Amino acid sequence: MRRILKQLLSGHRQVQKAAFERWMQETFEEVSRYVMSRIANQEDAEDVVQEIYFKAWKGLHTLHHESHLQAWLMRIARNEVVNYYKRKRSTLPLALAVEEEPSENFLDYIQYLEPCLVQLPPMQRRVFVMRQLEGKSYRRIAQELQLSIGALKATYHHAIKKLKKLLKNELRNH
Repeated sequence: MRRILKQLLSGHRQVQKAAFERWMQETFEEVSRYVMSRIANQEDAEDVVQEIYFKAWKGLHTLHHESHLQAWLMRIARNEVVNYYKRKRSTLPLALAVEEEPSENFLDYIQYLEPCLVQLPPMQRRVFVMRQLEGKSYRRIAQELQLSIGALKATYHHAIKKLKKLLKNELRNH
């Protein structure tokens, strides 16, 4: 990944283009899985994935040598999924926009979720973000955080429980 970052920052358009294509091939499955798990319509999800890589290409100039490419890309992906739902909600008839579908339930409340996330203890917040927003598996998160699967699941459970409570309070205030 470090070699790809170096090539992306090289300033040579041909080198950048080749590195970006390799990086896209390496990350495409994870990004697609993340988007598809949050957007039910396959055509819309494919459009969002395309927009993610377009924004990543246009944003290469914002990268630094210390940048974490995967985290940067997943942040773009998360933002594009949120933007998709914001756009969708504004073009839907009010009756449909208010209708709750289980697959969209989480994203309907995303604007209220962020203030709640900052109130979580750092480890709970990190686990929640990695699982829900980055779409990572328990196994991968456990490896990255050097936790057992059991400890990770307990931390995630506590984060969900606390977020539900915080979210109820946040919604009451709006």
